[in-house]
Amino acid sequence: MLLDVAGVRGVPWLEPGQGVVPEDLEEAERRQGVRVRPGDAVLLRTGYGRFRHESGVASGFTQAGWHASCLPWLHERKVALIGADTPQDVQPSGYDDVLMPVHAVSLVAMGLWLLDNCDLEACATTAAELGQWDFQLAVAPVRFAGTSGSPVNPIATF
Repeated sequence: MLLDVAGVRGVPWLEPGQGVVPEDLEEAERRQGVRVRPGDAVLLRTGYGRFRHESGVASGFTQAGWHASCLPWLHERKVALIGADTPQDVQPSGYDDVLMPVHAVSLVAMGLWLLDNCDLEACATTAAELGQWDFQLAVAPVRFAGTSGSPVNPIATF
């Protein structure tokens, strides 16, 4: 399912450094009429893809994204996969000792799959037009030995 936090906040995109917190996720659920359940894939739209498309500029290492305070929420909901239109973590994260706490905790301690840098604009447009924020998500990674990542082309089927 797609949680369009930028849309819920009424802005085209979140500004670099703006973190998404559990209250944002719950407000998106309420406004979009969905509920994150065990086994769900949750895609977070910050609007960064739209910003890149319209400006042609990447914001560098400062970006909007999941705040680490979302990790207990995701764990309680037993989410299987998270994705975002950024590299996941809000930067700066606010944690000096851990560069990317969402990556570190979700991968290592929670076993979550991550989809970084998704282009969610077409998905968000379709979801808004249909009034349907949940869909089937197909992701087929390439198997590489000795690595934790793979290029993928996720497909949302409404």
